[in-house]
Amino acid sequence: MSKALKFILASVVGALAIYGAVTIIAGLLTESHGRSAAKAAQPFVSGVTSAVKDQVKQKLEDTPDAELEKDSYEVSKKMYPILKGALLGQLEGFVKDPEREQLPAKMRDAGKAVSEQIVGPFTKGLAEGSGKIFGDFDRAVDGVRKLQDKNKDLVDAIANSIGQLKRFLEQKPLPQPPDVESYPQPPESPQTGPPAGSDRRPYEPMGPEPSE
Repeated sequence: MSKALKFILASVVGALAIYGAVTIIAGLLTESHGRSAAKAAQPFVSGVTSAVKDQVKQKLEDTPDAELEKDSYEVSKKMYPILKGALLGQLEGFVKDPEREQLPAKMRDAGKAVSEQIVGPFTKGLAEGSGKIFGDFDRAVDGVRKLQDKNKDLVDAIANSIGQLKRFLEQKPLPQPPDVESYPQPPESPQTGPPAGSDRRPYEPMGPEPSE
């Protein structure tokens, strides 16, 4: 018998032995054995999960924000076809669903739950915050009112003075500045010369005296 044939026969016998051992062990295992094994493996699985989480967290902290933004942008572009396909599948399933009449009632119940549990508390919080703001405004107005009450004479005097000045200006408006162009223009001065009808010649300055 050749060595190759012996090797093949040995391999087949080994495989059958392993298969038989696994079959025997599987037949002996019960549900309680599986639960015990799961409990024994739980700390190991928890440790692996915690280590992976810490590694992912550290990786995110070490990665620059610009690189994360770029990677997220590329991944988001790839997510669009998935989302589009999911929406198209949902719409097609809705159209072909013979029991789609159940959805209006479910949507109504969901809208009611959202209104009561989300919109209601939000509106209440908004009203409470606005109430605080209006309360502060009322206190400010009350402070101004108290200031006016304490200085009533001074406030009345200033108000009366302003009212009298206003009435005076309404009755006697300020005079408008006169128009400069309306002023009479002065006559032009006559040219210097001898009186009319006189034979005297006008004075003419003499030239430089001759040098000795």
